[in-house]
Amino acid sequence: MGFRKFLGCIGLAKQPTQPTLPTDCSSNSPRIRLSDGRFLAYRERGVPNSKSNFRVIIVHGFGSSKEMNFEASQELLEELRIYIVLYDRAGYGESDPNPKRSLKSEASDIEELVDKLQLGPKVYVIGVSLGCYPTWSCLRRIPNRLEGIALVGPYVNYKWSSLPNDLVKDDYRKGLSRWMFRVARYIPGLLHWWLTQKLFPSSTALEQNPKFYSDKDLEVLKRTPGYKLFTQKRLRKRSVFDSLRRDFMVAFGKWDFDPMDLPDPYPQKESCVHIWQGYEDKVVPVQLQRYVSKRLPWIRYHEVPDGGHLLVYDGAVCEAILSFQGWEVDILLLSTVRADGSEAPGINYNNLGFVADVRWMNVSLTKAKLSLWILGTRPYSSMFKFALQNRPASGNSVHKSSLSRIVEKVEAPAPQATPQTWLVNPKDSLVQIFLFAQVKDVLFEPVRKTQDAMFFIKTSNGMWMPCGPKQSGAVQISMQEVAAEGLASQIIPPPISKMDFDKVLARQRPTVSKADLDVRERFTKEFGEEG
Repeated sequence: MGFRKFLGCIGLAKQPTQPTLPTDCSSNSPRIRLSDGRFLAYRERGVPNSKSNFRVIIVHGFGSSKEMNFEASQELLEELRIYIVLYDRAGYGESDPNPKRSLKSEASDIEELVDKLQLGPKVYVIGVSLGCYPTWSCLRRIPNRLEGIALVGPYVNYKWSSLPNDLVKDDYRKGLSRWMFRVARYIPGLLHWWLTQKLFPSSTALEQNPKFYSDKDLEVLKRTPGYKLFTQKRLRKRSVFDSLRRDFMVAFGKWDFDPMDLPDPYPQKESCVHIWQGYEDKVVPVQLQRYVSKRLPWIRYHEVPDGGHLLVYDGAVCEAILSFQGWEVDILLLSTVRADGSEAPGINYNNLGFVADVRWMNVSLTKAKLSLWILGTRPYSSMFKFALQNRPASGNSVHKSSLSRIVEKVEAPAPQATPQTWLVNPKDSLVQIFLFAQVKDVLFEPVRKTQDAMFFIKTSNGMWMPCGPKQSGAVQISMQEVAAEGLASQIIPPPISKMDFDKVLARQRPTVSKADLDVRERFTKEFGEEG
């Protein structure tokens, strides 16, 4: 088996991209000059930076470039007003190589890119595949500059000491990556000769071998032109070879930290970290990502049942990733009031969005940070189980692991669960109108608390939040007194809680009589809901 096939086997040749220019050519793209004199090339997508609500940096993987595809529609980018920067990492595309490449330099390049482009104090960063090691480094070194983080199909370094031996001992990728690392480190000349010699031509890593790629990945490879990451012509340029070699060695070498030991960098939930993993990914085993998400419970884990490693070529996945960056909510309401109450096989769920597409049920339900309210007339546990049972056999295993927790939470929600789940079972859509009004009222509860508070506490970021008199660090002072000291802009309301909902509901009074409801019910039976 050829060495280039080994590269594909452990996932180093896995991002289709359009052909890029050699690193020693003149640049056709905008570039910034870094503090060490190197130039970094980039391209832009979405709305202009000056008109954007969200600024996103995408970090490409091994053998790719800023020309990589990220299948998010322009319509979505304009609707959410997202500005995207894709840049060539050091030594790729039109960016200068970095002979001193390291975990620290990768994070530093991203920080300088943000500052040079004047993207503001914080940005969203999306790392793809091997491009996730710069993202981990950012999370370790500059968490205060990150508004949100997404790791898409992140590779796993088998040198992380926290990985349990029983999980990786039989993984052939572990031995293969170690062997490749030794060859790249100790005999790079021989490696360069082998990759460029013509006496014993080895097959490329992209011969569409199902051992290395899922069915969905193979479809992507078939329809994507220009997938020539390791051609002999390009690898003959020593600068290209050296850049790839350095990138590989930093990624699979010994790190100065273990990601599994990272504490929650955002205890106040000011930012959020996500992992997106394809269940059928043959490059990075799904079991490893599940272990990572278990070790780091502050990471939000999303598993795409039929997804392979090339998730960025699935438009639905890309748009879901972007929707999560900045579009999470404290409290989420999902209405199923108009859903069909039947549980007969073959039921049409097209009028029930997040159940109609089972792949995104988990995505929808985990969008809430604090609380999830499901409104409807159906028995929800059976609804989820029915959707689960009607999945193709090949996808059942992942749903049994990802949806069973949701079903359990629906049947018996744990008091301390985060996000907490409450179920409401209204008779008809009038209740939705009532609840919408109550939710609007609830949103003002933190404001009322702030206005009436007699004690405040100073948070870790220098803001003043109302609190109880017995809370540690409480200062007896009113909102007016804080404002009088010139600190009005530093006053923040407390987060919404279930108690706020209970308080609002407790003071409600009926707005219609039972006779009015009886009249409406008779009218609905005779003329229909839309009558």
